Amino acid sequence: CEQLSLINRQGVARVLRRWKGIPLVDTVTPTDEEALAADLDLSGNASLFHLVCLANTPGGIDRLRNWLLHPADPQTIAARQPAVAEFGPLLENRQELHRRGLKLAAGKMDPGRFLRWAEGEQWLAKRPWLAWATRCLPVLILLFVVLGATETLPASAWMIPFFANLVLGFVFCGEMHAIFGSISSRHGEIREFAALFELVGETPCTSAELLRLQRRTADGGVSACRRIDLLGRIMDLANLRFSSMAYMMVQSLTSWDFHVLTLLERWQRRNGRHVRRWFEALGEWEALASLASLAHDNPSWVYPTVE
Repeated sequence: CEQLSLINRQGVARVLRRWKGIPLVDTVTPTDEEALAADLDLSGNASLFHLVCLANTPGGIDRLRNWLLHPADPQTIAARQPAVAEFGPLLENRQELHRRGLKLAAGKMDPGRFLRWAEGEQWLAKRPWLAWATRCLPVLILLFVVLGATETLPASAWMIPFFANLVLGFVFCGEMHAIFGSISSRHGEIREFAALFELVGETPCTSAELLRLQRRTADGGVSACRRIDLLGRIMDLANLRFSSMAYMMVQSLTSWDFHVLTLLERWQRRNGRHVRRWFEALGEWEALASLASLAHDNPSWVYPTVE
């Protein structure tokens, strides 16, 4: 409720052009193009971008900025206008999109790093010996404990696979944790993306452009929301690394990180090629929502006919 109250206060500030009450989204490093845009009040403080932008993901912010800086052809404009007109009255839906996006804006996840991982090579798959070793060592630990208890082997025999497991974890944990960090931090921002994709899929719409974006987030009948949510559940397992005592015990006995990475790479094989399309569609959705908010707040403004 506090977030929605803040969003509405900022909406009032937009209508009244009270610039100090409107958050200014940080954009890219200034270029000649950006400098010209600032001259024309397209970007920067008290600019058109400052007034319009309600996007929170880097993709949405960049998409809206590019729309303002570069001309679109008449066909593209004609496709966007019905989408903006339909999206305008969906006030609660747009505000919920903005509210969910604020959680991402406050986090430290870099979608670019996540995209590079999703489309990149699989780290563990390139090391099949390591995958097999970390599957076998926990079994050997258990087996040697049982054999030691029955005095078939010396009682300390289990220490051999245990220390081998410990060494592998110590040597490779840095690389694996870097992979985990490229997907999501301990705050679980990847689950917030699932919430955004869920809202995109649930929005009632009939305009061709909005329907096109919805289809781009639902490949093969399975929505991006469900696939990202599954990834979030796997990352919940990876977050055991932030519980130092429990993590050390579980990792040294079970090769925990390696098994989590196996699940992540299985997800990567099935979904990695779709991720860029999902995030591009989400960025366009946020940009359209920003324009729709401008149209909603200024009902007397017109939609020009472009020839």
